[in-house]
Amino acid sequence: MKLFSILFMLMSMELVYAQNGFNINTPQELNQSCKDKSIEYFKEKNKIPRNWSSLWRTDGNVMDIKGTWQVDDTEYIIMCRIKQGLNESMVLISINEKKSNIVEENTTEKMQ
Repeated sequence: MKLFSILFMLMSMELVYAQNGFNINTPQELNQSCKDKSIEYFKEKNKIPRNWSSLWRTDGNVMDIKGTWQVDDTEYIIMCRIKQGLNESMVLISINEKKSNIVEENTTEKMQ
């Protein structure tokens, strides 16, 4: 009976962790959470992201990650933000297709 109680307690603790996640205190933790959440997003769309790259910055107790994934022939920008110490479920995330860096030149030909 005691073994059953211990197993039940352990299973309950795992369930609480799974529902509540963990608090994010470092840019490295935010980076991993951002990467994991964006992988889930692409998997739901039957896409395989490749070549994760990211930069981070902090402003006071607010942390930001700007990451990129290559998905097929398209590059995606992943932005994540959270206040230090909040639960990972509070991460704000945006996923957008990268716009082309090509600047169209407006040229005028001289008429002769």
